[in-house]
Amino acid sequence: MSWSCSRFIALFIVVAIAIILQLAKQLDNIAVENADWNIRMAESAEANKEEFRKGNMSAFVIGYTGEVGKEVVKQLANSDVFSRVVLIGRRNVEYTDEKLQALEQKVVDFEKLEESEDVFQGLDVGDRKSVV
Repeated sequence: MSWSCSRFIALFIVVAIAIILQLAKQLDNIAVENADWNIRMAESAEANKEEFRKGNMSAFVIGYTGEVGKEVVKQLANSDVFSRVVLIGRRNVEYTDEKLQALEQKVVDFEKLEESEDVFQGLDVGDRKSVV
């Protein structure tokens, strides 16, 4: 190995270490920025909850029989954020938990959703785009 090749390898290693250190510093800054964002998001979530409570707002859940939907329904049933929660799906689900039994269920045919427009009337919070 010639002297110039050794110098090149040493320079390459130094540059690589400098790049790695710079990336680590940037990642550290991102983590701090994300932590700030998460705190701001949590604070606004509490304000939103209070606004929904005061506004006597209702929510609907589509896809409530899937794994994520089941958890969303549990969270909504155990909170007092919404005055009314409507579960919209292909079939009714039999719940044993009293809080879950108290939720309204509406059955729709997603292939003919335009025939079920009335189901969405008076509902404030949900994702209507997911069914259109």
